[in-house]
Amino acid sequence: MSENDEYDKLSEKVKLAVRQLNGTLDYDGVDKDSELIPEVSIKGTGHIFCFSPGKKSFIKISRGIKGYIIKPVTGKLDKYLVYTWDGYLVEIYDDELIYTGFD
Repeated sequence: MSENDEYDKLSEKVKLAVRQLNGTLDYDGVDKDSELIPEVSIKGTGHIFCFSPGKKSFIKISRGIKGYIIKPVTGKLDKYLVYTWDGYLVEIYDDELIYTGFD
């Protein structure tokens, strides 16, 4: 799979997460063959600093916020790329997440 194919696949998954978050899934059209992405929540209270690959920097994220796991981080067994409800795409360790299903 080429780098462009991987980028396109990632982009489509983020778009699906945004439509799911906004409640605008099109079950008769583009989303009819897509599976819903389960929700996760970041453990604790306060803030956590997470790496954002798109910005190539660390971003302060509020703990307790929900998000969607987009994909595992390549080369890291316990780290995921997560799209948060406040619109950030960040890397978060598995032990920082609570799997809430389809709240």
